Amino acid sequence: MRSSREDVVHDVVRLWGEGVSARAIARSLKIARKTVKKMLVEHGTERREGHLALQPPPARVKRPSLLDPYRPEVDRLLSIFSDITSQRVFEELRCAGFGGSCTIVKDLVRRIRPQAKPEPSRTTPVFGPGEMAECDFSPIPVDLGGTEKTLQFFSYVLSLS
Repeated sequence: MRSSREDVVHDVVRLWGEGVSARAIARSLKIARKTVKKMLVEHGTERREGHLALQPPPARVKRPSLLDPYRPEVDRLLSIFSDITSQRVFEELRCAGFGGSCTIVKDLVRRIRPQAKPEPSRTTPVFGPGEMAECDFSPIPVDLGGTEKTLQFFSYVLSLS
């Protein structure tokens, strides 16, 4: 009596996992090499795609939020003041009659606030010899024969020196 196809596929995959070659599997199970390769490809495809017997989870129904009636006010505040804090938005909504917590306001503001675009890096200017220098005035206390005086020193340094 011949085994079922599932049993043959199981044996093929098990032997392949043990490192047996496709030719040796075909000889031991008395099936064609192309059949062995086809079974391995089908098995790999099924493993990647998942099981069809499992039903996908149902789509979640969007629940109403306490912030839904105040969403236009939040959008208005963010459009006028792009850097407004979530705490300040919460305070404005409290004045308008909002009864929720600041956490949901923070989550909403974080989700809908437009992301700030990063500033491009500034290139470092390149100066040749004698084109760039730094200067500085520094007060230095100096002891002159028992009397201490503060002298102003001037320094001038070339960038390539």
